[in-house]
Amino acid sequence: MDEPKIPDVQIEKAEQERLFEQLYSENATISFLLKAHLYSEYWLDRLLAEHLGRKREPLEKLRLRFSQKLSLVDSFALLPPECVRSLRALNKLRNDCVHTFNTRPTMEDVRRVGAELVQFRQASEGIQTVGEFLKAYMHFLLGFFSAAKYDLDQRLAAAKPSQ
Repeated sequence: MDEPKIPDVQIEKAEQERLFEQLYSENATISFLLKAHLYSEYWLDRLLAEHLGRKREPLEKLRLRFSQKLSLVDSFALLPPECVRSLRALNKLRNDCVHTFNTRPTMEDVRRVGAELVQFRQASEGIQTVGEFLKAYMHFLLGFFSAAKYDLDQRLAAAKPSQ
């Protein structure tokens, strides 16, 4: 059986530069966690907007929380289940840290976030710091987000009538 072909998805240069600028501008572990969460939420918003098109307007008025956006993304099957589970763990860790004064994520905490992503878990075994782990995690998630965007673009293109 042939291996499925993985498309060569090109990430917009500006998007990649924004990610790298954000990831490498700070050293505080809580900052890495917050930025990973914010960047993930940005992509959830982007995927929902693309998937729903004009139908998204009522949702925008609701000002959904991360967990609600993630539930919608999951219900529309825009990301693989293991990615959704990992993002739920990221959201839980973020909430635990920001709602408890002076809490910092530990390596054990962030490893739980990445545990759902088997290939990432294996690739990240040698990482020793929370900041480096979260940087690697975001690079890995970017692949999921890019693939989801590619899939949406393909579906939208296929749905358009030929001219």
